[in-house]
Amino acid sequence: MVVVTPAPSSDFSLSPSADGQYSSCLCANGRKTFSWTLVPSTLGLMDITVAAEATSSQTPCGNELVTVPERGRVDVVTRPLLVKSEPTLMPPPPLQPPSPVVPV
Repeated sequence: MVVVTPAPSSDFSLSPSADGQYSSCLCANGRKTFSWTLVPSTLGLMDITVAAEATSSQTPCGNELVTVPERGRVDVVTRPLLVKSEPTLMPPPPLQPPSPVVPV
């Protein structure tokens, strides 16, 4: 069993994904994607840190019993994320009616 936990930060807030599942049965050399909705509170470069920990479980994983390695049971990954502002598109100014031409 693998439990994934993001590190808290004052640079952003996280909301659970639609399924809200952050633990899963994972066989050796397997892969699993977990997702959150991230809302930044600041612009610029910020670090995102996530920890994945192998935990014991009484529930079988596939046809095998869950085992936790003595070494390497926690993996922590930190990646930089650059948050930029989006340009704001302004509507064009209203068209002015043409000035009346006055004969001279």
